[in-house]
Amino acid sequence: ALSSWAAAPALAPHAFSQAGEQASLFLAAHATAATLAASGAWPEAYDTFAAEGVQPFVRWFREQDDAGVAVPVMQQIATNLYDLASKAEKASGSMAAAAEDSRLSNAGMKLQSCFSEAFNPKKDKDKKMACLSIVIAMFRLYFSINTLHLTRNLVNSMSARNAPDFDSFPASQRATYRYYTGRLLVFEDRFAEAEEHLAYALRHAPRASHSAVALRNRRRVLAYLIPVRMLLGRMPSDELLRMHGMDNTFGPVKRACVTGDLRAFNDVMEATTVSHIQLGTFLLMERLRQFVLRTLLKRVHLVTQPTLPPTNFQLDLHQFQRALAMCASSDEDAPDIEEAECLVVTLIYRKAVKGYISHKLR
Repeated sequence: ALSSWAAAPALAPHAFSQAGEQASLFLAAHATAATLAASGAWPEAYDTFAAEGVQPFVRWFREQDDAGVAVPVMQQIATNLYDLASKAEKASGSMAAAAEDSRLSNAGMKLQSCFSEAFNPKKDKDKKMACLSIVIAMFRLYFSINTLHLTRNLVNSMSARNAPDFDSFPASQRATYRYYTGRLLVFEDRFAEAEEHLAYALRHAPRASHSAVALRNRRRVLAYLIPVRMLLGRMPSDELLRMHGMDNTFGPVKRACVTGDLRAFNDVMEATTVSHIQLGTFLLMERLRQFVLRTLLKRVHLVTQPTLPPTNFQLDLHQFQRALAMCASSDEDAPDIEEAECLVVTLIYRKAVKGYISHKLR
């Protein structure tokens, strides 16, 4: 129910045999929390370990001379703290996970103290190698309670001059870190940078054929990477979608973006709304609507262009409004000319198209 904090069973006695009182306090809290978790008492398990085990462990970590012993234990502590707090929050049925008095918020403060100790060790400097796993646990926590503003200091710390060389961390940790920083950049609308980070995560993730877990992790990365690349004008290949079992999710969206079929886009978004909300990609997928509208506007222009002089690049918005009405699911949903103008203004504002609207030439 609650995994051991030692990388192997034989490590625990060696790691804590010379640590004295702090190790005894930590191990006692660990044993009590593990017993409570095994019985399903997750809130009590977290409360016990957070109150009685974390600070003794931090003090033990501070005094530990051997990074080879301290780092694996700290890495497991960070992972278990988040997992235990998350299960405790779900078991208690709390609807306010981001509240200051919630267990997840409390776990965030505990993880922050762990990170501060690992980032500025008083003894063996190699203990900094525990930092990235702590940051990943904090990313998971902050994303789960929607407090993304707290992640900025973590990113700045890992980019600081006194931070360990990023390439010295294990590939699995580097890939996970880039996945979360890529998601952060998506929320900041920095899509080109987000694509670099997410592509890095995908390159360093195990192949989908290796295991079911590897396939699930690659699908998580692709759930963000594919729409980001589509927003940048790069469509995913059918082989990529089929290989990862995502052709039903992104295949219709890809075709809608290429053809400008707004009705097809609306239908697939309605069918996949729940799954995208669960993945946290709903707003990102909605951004693709402007891509579909731009393609539709272009196709309307191509259809009407033969009736205009070669040097005339004007477009009667009534033609665009009629095309939008054809894509509507019912007459009640058909947009009027003012709504069509608003859509075009949005496309111009977001630099999806170049132009202006002239009411004098209407």
